[in-house]
Amino acid sequence: MTKRTLSRFTAITILMAALFLQTGCRENTIINTNLTPSGDSLAIVGESVAIVARTVYSPFLTNTYTTGQKVIMGLGRINADPEIGWMDASMYMQVVPGQSSGYALPANIDSIVLVLPYSGFTYGDTSMSSTPMHYSAHYITEAFPRDAQYYNFSSKTYNTTALGTTTATVSYQTLKDSVTVGDQANKVAPHVRIPLDVNVLLPLLQNANYSSFADFLGTFNGLYVRVQDNGGNNCIPYFRLDDNASGNAYSRAGIVVYYHETAAPTVVLSNVLGFNPENCAFFNKIDYDQTAAQLDTANFLYLQGRPGYSIEISTKDVKNLPNRIVNKAELVITEVTPTPQTYFEPEYLYPYVPGLNTAGIDTLKLIEGAFYTSSTGTTASGLNFINGKATKVTIGGNVYNRYTINVPREFQKALIEKKEMTLRITGINGGYIGAFRLKAGKDMSGSDFNIRLNVVYSGVE
Repeated sequence: MTKRTLSRFTAITILMAALFLQTGCRENTIINTNLTPSGDSLAIVGESVAIVARTVYSPFLTNTYTTGQKVIMGLGRINADPEIGWMDASMYMQVVPGQSSGYALPANIDSIVLVLPYSGFTYGDTSMSSTPMHYSAHYITEAFPRDAQYYNFSSKTYNTTALGTTTATVSYQTLKDSVTVGDQANKVAPHVRIPLDVNVLLPLLQNANYSSFADFLGTFNGLYVRVQDNGGNNCIPYFRLDDNASGNAYSRAGIVVYYHETAAPTVVLSNVLGFNPENCAFFNKIDYDQTAAQLDTANFLYLQGRPGYSIEISTKDVKNLPNRIVNKAELVITEVTPTPQTYFEPEYLYPYVPGLNTAGIDTLKLIEGAFYTSSTGTTASGLNFINGKATKVTIGGNVYNRYTINVPREFQKALIEKKEMTLRITGINGGYIGAFRLKAGKDMSGSDFNIRLNVVYSGVE
């Protein structure tokens, strides 16, 4: 098992990107209002307000790009998650030549290889015996415009005959190791290499238009990469598509063309057509077999990194309450599976307001308090205020993760506008699409695990 810790900066960066989603199941919970510290001089009033909580499935745009943000794609399969079920991650990507115009393929090409740099993170069961994988690459046979929206359920037609397949079994252990290229002294960062069929791919590259990036992408659609089923797949490694600034042919995803000069046939040279997030289309396709999921939604709530399951809560009867000053409104979510675990939990949970876009697909927008204006007039993230970070609690002698999410401004807004507050709770996954799981208490006999909303008011209207 490999865990990944997000920095506060990384989490804030992720929150500032556009986010989307959708559907699910149900429950009632009591709000505890006894949160006021002793000695508080305000007139404190508590209310018991019910909420409904349910597990919902949330589709997700997987081609959102923010300048400066890493582009990371999952590529693998989980066959044995005991609750979420079966999940497969494949990806679509484009490459461009090293210059926007005037590029020419080298002569005397010997071989062509697809390079996918390993991000350093794998989610799922990372034991050697359960993670054998072979990857195959296929040519995309239809237009692949960069400015389109691609969800986790999107797809593009591709040639089912593979351009190439990894020659060796890939496992978590092999992914972690640096790769020897050429002589033994030349080691580069860990990556997967997929040898491509020169006889099939070279004519496609030779017939492409190199007048501009747009012309090239209009004549060379890109590649689809997937994992083949070897029966034991049970993890998803993640690969970085954009340049990691290491300054070699293996620092970003791309097609590496190996060739030689006629005057020096024993000297191997390379040329790269690489991924460029400013010009290339990309998206992660995530397939589920939800019929294989074993979800007890009557007693528990489930969450995984998008796309997947999220937790949705709605208040009841807030519209009938008088206006009051909300001093504190905390949503408390507690996991029910003691850590550590193979399918481990997110470090942060974060609340959004759900809605629908013009296509009828659920979307999420930032809540009240997601950003604030400082005394200097600068807009800053309110993540430190909202919190949502996992903390450890001991219940019955076991250690669990508990998340406290502060939403007083959103709750205050609901009181003022006389409407119910509905929030969608997701995990911050650091760009690792589909990673992380959480099984939380809903309506259990043990109240320590039940989801709850703790509210403190001052001053009665």
